[in-house]
Amino acid sequence: MKKVAFILLSSFLCFAVRSQTPTTCFEIESLLVDACALGSNCDNDSDPACDCEGKNEMFRFKVGPDDLNTSDMDVEWPNGFNNWLGVCQNATTAQHVEDLNETILNCGLLLEPENGVLPSGEDVLIVGSTDMCVASNSFAGLSDTIIIIFQCQGNYFGHFANQNNGSNNLRTLEVNFGQGCEDEVTYDRSLLIDQSGLNLPQDGATVNFTWEGDDSYTNTGCNAPIEQSTFEAGEDVTLCPGASISLSAEVADEYTDFEWSGGEGTFNDINDLNTTYNPSPDDGDEFTLTLSAQGCNGLVTDEIQVQNLTNALIGISTDGGTAICEGQSLTLTAEGSGLFEWSTNVIAPSISVEDQGTYSVSVTNTCGTFTESIDVSVEPLPTVDILNPIAEEFCQGGSVELSAEGTGGVIEWSTTESGNSIEVGIEGWYYATISNDCAVVTDSTEVTLVPLPIVQIEPLGPVELCEGAEVVLTAVGVGEFLWSTTETTASITVTELGSYSVQADNQCGSDGDGVEVVFGGFLPQASIDPESELICPGDNIQLIGSGGDDYLWNGEESTAIISVMEAGVYTLTAVNECGMDEASVSILADDVPEAILNNGPDYAICNGEEAIVQVSGTGSFIWSDGAMANSNAFSSTGNFYVVAEASCGVDTAFFEVFEQEISAQAFADPVLGDAPLSVNFSNETGNSSTVEWVFELGQVSSSDNASYTFLNEGDYEVSLTATTDLGCESSTNILISVGACPFALYIPSAFTPDGDGYNDHMIVQGNCIDQFEWHIFDRWGREIYFSIDPLERWNGADISGYAVLNGDYPYWIQVQDSNGVPHRFEGTITVIR
Repeated sequence: MKKVAFILLSSFLCFAVRSQTPTTCFEIESLLVDACALGSNCDNDSDPACDCEGKNEMFRFKVGPDDLNTSDMDVEWPNGFNNWLGVCQNATTAQHVEDLNETILNCGLLLEPENGVLPSGEDVLIVGSTDMCVASNSFAGLSDTIIIIFQCQGNYFGHFANQNNGSNNLRTLEVNFGQGCEDEVTYDRSLLIDQSGLNLPQDGATVNFTWEGDDSYTNTGCNAPIEQSTFEAGEDVTLCPGASISLSAEVADEYTDFEWSGGEGTFNDINDLNTTYNPSPDDGDEFTLTLSAQGCNGLVTDEIQVQNLTNALIGISTDGGTAICEGQSLTLTAEGSGLFEWSTNVIAPSISVEDQGTYSVSVTNTCGTFTESIDVSVEPLPTVDILNPIAEEFCQGGSVELSAEGTGGVIEWSTTESGNSIEVGIEGWYYATISNDCAVVTDSTEVTLVPLPIVQIEPLGPVELCEGAEVVLTAVGVGEFLWSTTETTASITVTELGSYSVQADNQCGSDGDGVEVVFGGFLPQASIDPESELICPGDNIQLIGSGGDDYLWNGEESTAIISVMEAGVYTLTAVNECGMDEASVSILADDVPEAILNNGPDYAICNGEEAIVQVSGTGSFIWSDGAMANSNAFSSTGNFYVVAEASCGVDTAFFEVFEQEISAQAFADPVLGDAPLSVNFSNETGNSSTVEWVFELGQVSSSDNASYTFLNEGDYEVSLTATTDLGCESSTNILISVGACPFALYIPSAFTPDGDGYNDHMIVQGNCIDQFEWHIFDRWGREIYFSIDPLERWNGADISGYAVLNGDYPYWIQVQDSNGVPHRFEGTITVIR
């Protein structure tokens, strides 16, 4: 990849020699049809300049032999949508010019015209809007002085048609300064190209024109339509073995002090643009050759990337010589760079081989095909085998011959002897070894000394055998055992008196021993008197043991007789010369009885129901009425008792039964109303000792007088439980209606419509009424009054307005309250005048 770097050393300006001046009044030379925009959100002129392509489009022309003035300038844009808004020159454009000049890395300079004058022979660049984006299109490579002018702000839509949409592809730009001074250029938007030269839309599409009007299409990316300076070291190259690099740089501008550098080799002339690079063996696989020069703004450089193929294949290396042992592998590695193909058809930098032979590798690149080869040898592993069994035996005082065979070297024994056989007379492990450069191999065998047979019976005789018992006789020694009982195990069990013998045999001889088994006595028989007993708290019992010579109680006391005060299992171990025997006795304990009255000693018959008395404690319970249970029911008053009986005594508890009446009475105020509703509750029960109120959410109060606030609408049931001092209990409930409107209706029975100002009107009064209907009739059933307004008053006149006579008048009233409940009222109204 090529790069051009500009290194600023100073801020002085350099001016290029002016090019030719056209004979016409001016010539259009270049259009930046598809300018770069850093964003894409451009819907109106107020959107950011860096988002709007139309604000950053440009075209360039060269002034002819006479000066022009921007005030005379008129432009017809190719897209037909944008109007020419004239040239603006102000503080904004001055700042743009200053900012753009800061970005120029070459010798160029941007100037605004003085008093709108465009001098003859000058290049002029027109920008689409004073609201331009400095960063959108680069001026870094400008090498000449150029006049820049800005169209006044207002156009944001693209001035040039740059999309090939299938319609007419030819577009024309017309510029006119009046008095016949005009020029126009036409381009084909279907011929616009991207940076790779394809006819595809991409920012940077530019059309250049000769003064004769010939068009050419380029795309150098996000660059202004200006002439760039040329400083190119050359194209990237590939270096083949035995070759050198011919260098020919292309430079178009005022540069001095040319110098080539880079690589580990040499240049024929480092200051000549056309020279030769002579490579060095130390050059890397890739390296850079750099051309530098002094430009008007300092040091300028360009690079050539070199792919070095001189070291593509320089040999084959291994990870351990060229000789390997049988069963091992060797890694062969091609030294160099490239795509390596081995004679084994493997394509890789390295291969692993196990067989003897010649291996080659080749690499093919743009320079040709190169091959290297290497010879690999394989050495076999040694072998050794001891011919004796893995376990060899010999008798005490003898010896054994060990023999071995092998390949790959001389057999060396662990005794330091060498050869195929040795004679040994000491037991142990023996090793035969053969070694060479590839391995050390060893075989082994164990030589075991077989001792002469010897045997002895344990225990030593005479051996005593108790009545009904058995004894174990064990042969201790060396050899295979055979008892006089024909058994062949090391130990035998005998139950009869007599003589017993054993013989031990092995390959080295035999030996024998015998023993007498004689009567040893009778076995002990442990016994405890008494066999069982019950013990009360504070008592003790004497236990007597017999049936042996020595005794041990529960592993502690060693006398024949012991005295115990606690319940439990007592075990006697009786011991004599023939062994031991055990006997056990269980001593049971009983508690002193106790009768405990629950919630006593006074009980109540509540509201005529039975009194339930419960007893707890120890023993069996018998009540004064003969009942036997843990509880008893009493329906009459009086004094009673309950007895607890057990083996260790009795206990009596006395109690009295009374009669009590209780009826829970509760009062609440108010019992209905709107939420939140605070209600006061009072316990009106006469003989209560304790009370418990339970409210809507399970809240509890134990006060006689309680208050509670209901926050939500609904019907709530509050319960009161009253309890006497002896536990008699009674409950009652109160219904509280929250949010339900309390309905009421008052209907007077008579009134006096005599005009004296007192009781002259019949008024029905009520509460929580949603619907109302009132009908009054005379004695013949004719309706004389009707109303649906509960606030309306009857003045004693009929429907015609005539006063009715004194007397009784039937009526009925139909009402629906605020809770949706209907009510009907019937009666008579007495009119008194």
